[in-house]
This record gives sequence, structure tokens and C-alpha cells, in this order.
Amino acid sequence: MALTDERGWQEDVLRGAAEAIRLAAADMLGTDTRDLRATFELAPAGGFDIVLADSTPGGAGYARRLIEESRFSARRLLLEAISKLDCEKDCQTTCVHCLNDYSNQIWWDRMDRHLSRVWLEKVVSRSIARPSHVPKEAVPCMSPIGIALGPVLKGHKQVIAVGSSIWGAEEPEASLGSARALRDWLDDGRDRCAWLAASDRDEISPTGADRQIAQMLRPAEESGRLVFVRLSEEEMQNAPRLTMFGGISNEELFDDEPRQSFLSGLGNGVCFRRHGMEDLSSLWIAKHVHKILEAPKSEIFSRLLDRLVVHRFQAGAPRNISAVFEDLKGKTVSLDIQDPYVAAQHRNREKLGEFLRALRQVDISIERLTLTWNPRNGNDHRQSQSEGLRSISQPHLSGDVVLSPWEPSRGEHFHDRIVHIREKGSGATWRVDVTSGIDNLMSYQKQCNLFIEKF
Repeated sequence: MALTDERGWQEDVLRGAAEAIRLAAADMLGTDTRDLRATFELAPAGGFDIVLADSTPGGAGYARRLIEESRFSARRLLLEAISKLDCEKDCQTTCVHCLNDYSNQIWWDRMDRHLSRVWLEKVVSRSIARPSHVPKEAVPCMSPIGIALGPVLKGHKQVIAVGSSIWGAEEPEASLGSARALRDWLDDGRDRCAWLAASDRDEISPTGADRQIAQMLRPAEESGRLVFVRLSEEEMQNAPRLTMFGGISNEELFDDEPRQSFLSGLGNGVCFRRHGMEDLSSLWIAKHVHKILEAPKSEIFSRLLDRLVVHRFQAGAPRNISAVFEDLKGKTVSLDIQDPYVAAQHRNREKLGEFLRALRQVDISIERLTLTWNPRNGNDHRQSQSEGLRSISQPHLSGDVVLSPWEPSRGEHFHDRIVHIREKGSGATWRVDVTSGIDNLMSYQKQCNLFIEKF
């Protein structure tokens, strides 16, 4: 690479940054890289402007989409460009796996992804608030959500994650994708191991998605390659979300605050990355290495799943809902059904009635029914939803219907479909996680799984 003077150095760095932005934009838009072009120019107020434009005369609308569509943002574009410059092949300057393509080959011998990445990282750092526990040398990065976790783990042998709690998967696509990436990474090397350190004050209950993840990762925990560790709040202070070592480099990924749960995705919340540390003593893990790496084999997933009964109903296959609840025959119970879509449409409310009828056919007497749903999910007026739920439920009860429409507060989400059943007299309880809602459970042509815990 020829860098003859300061201006030439600046131009080469900016050229690499502009090309990384162009390639990242094409990926985000799902279009061919040749549909966009990028250049740079001196800005009137000083510094430089990077210009991204359509390559066709008159424009095809790609560059405009980056501005007009809400799913895109300048910050995301720059973070994607930085990720592009973090070459999976760890090339010395540039290669076809990161920055080089047909349209920029005249600059191949002048671009250096390392210099361009540092420049972009400084630009992004000025626009992102840095949490107090994140070191100054850590740079902004994309959160490795879902399957994007795989490339981040690649090249490392040991991973330590720190989270506020174990359970808490709310977005199945992201959380299950993250679990698959972790499982595949562990399976690809016999010397690989992951430690998940959670707060010793963790009181969060597992969700339906958590149970699916537990089934997927249980073999890794049973083999001792996935270990859960408990740490005090003091020990977790300033801890990164992920620490990766034993491979091509040592890395720390820091999340924002509050810290996320493990099964929501190991990369969930990550916003800063510190990498290239040769001295392990500079890592957070150096202070807690013995407590974590010497922790005994855990049985978190086993304890959860061994008390669990799973019923899987495939689309089109016969299903006997009554048989699932046969153990409650002749009992009087109270039900608490939490389903964000149970009142969304007339069809959903009818399926609720079918579910209650199936319970009654088993000779289960429902003394009290509490229904929690999200009125915003329905097309009907809130009052119509309430009246519909009451009229469809009351014929199947021996007692009252309690309607509890969900009112969101800041930061809260309502995704899970759960049926809580409490027996009168004994106080025994069932927790039934319905993966796709009461409506799909009662639809022969739909797929649905039940995860039942009995206490």
C-alpha cells in the first residue's frame, strides 16, 4: 500500500470507508453492489462528506430508501460497514471476503480495511452514548442477535457470558437463533466450552421459548461444555456481556444497561466491542477466572425439563386436548389465561370457547377464569372484545369471569401465551405454555406445542 503524503493517506482511508458503506448498504437493501456507488468530498464546514448514490442515470431509488424507510438509520449503516471491515478471513489489508469487488478493483492496492475501520469507529463513537462500565478503548458494534452470534464466536475456544438472569426469551426468532449458533459453535470443536454467569438473585421464571432452548442445549450442559455459574451483584459489576478467548484474539463485548437475560440471546444488548488484547490480565475475567472456570457441572436445563411434560401437535395430525388434562378429571380449578391475541378477532374468542368446552368434557369444573389480553391487537373496539370474551366464556364456568386487559408500561412486552391452573383444596398448580396461542391450539390445521410444568 502506497501512502505518500497526508492527503493521499486521508483519501485512501476515506475510499475504504466509502466502499464499506456502499457494500453494507447493498446488503441491507438486498440489492446488487453495482446498483450503488460511493465517493467522498470536502465538506463546506470542514472535514469530509461520504456520498452514497444510485449508479443508474436518474436513480433507481435505492439511496432514497435508506433515508425514507424507518427500518434503516445512519447509525445502523455505519455499524454494518464497520462489521464489513472486520474481515472473517482476517486479511492484512483487503480481500474479496470484506471490501474488494469488481467495481472497486482499481483501488485494491490502496485501501486498508484496518485504517478505514478505525476512522469509522471514531465517527460512530461520537454519536453513541457510552455506558459507564464500558472502557474508553471499546468501539461501537452491531449486536450479534440470533444467528449473527455464530460469526462472532468463530475462531474462539472459550466464551464467558454474564447476564442478569437465565430465563427471559421473548422474541423466539432471535433467542432460538442465538441458541442454535451457540450449539453449533460448541459442536464444531471438542475443546470449546461456554460459561454463563447469572446473578445469584435471579428469580425470573422460564417462558415457553426458554423451554425450547433448554431442550436444544441440554446435551451441551450434560456433557459439561455449557456451565451455569452464580455471581453476586458486586462480582458482576463492570462485567462485559461476552468475553471470548483462547483463539485468534481476545475480545470483550459490552452491553447497555440494564443487562439482558441469557436466553433472550447471548448477543442481545451488545453495543461496544474491545478486541486485540494480548494480555489476559486486562480482561474482566482475570479477576474471577477461578470461580468461573472451576465451577462444577450445572443441571439447570435438566431440572427444568425433567419436571416438564411436552405435547407436540403437528398441523393436520389428530389431537386430543381432553387427554392432556385427564389428570384434572373431577377437580374444581381456577384458570388464569394470558394470551395477547385471545380477543383479537371473533375467531380467536370462539377458539377460547372450544378450549373451555374441552376442559368441561373432562369433567373439570372451572370456578374462576381470569383473562389477560392486549386490546391493541384486535380490530374490534375494546368494549366489544370484553363483551365477546365474557359471553363466550360464561357458559363453561361455575363461577366468575375476570377480565384483565393488559396496559403496557415503559419497557414491558407481552408475548407469552400461558395458562395457569390451580386446583381447589390441594393448591396444586399447573403452568401450561402454549407456543402459538389458544386459537392455534384449537385449530386442527395449525401447529402448536404445550409445555406443562406441575408444582
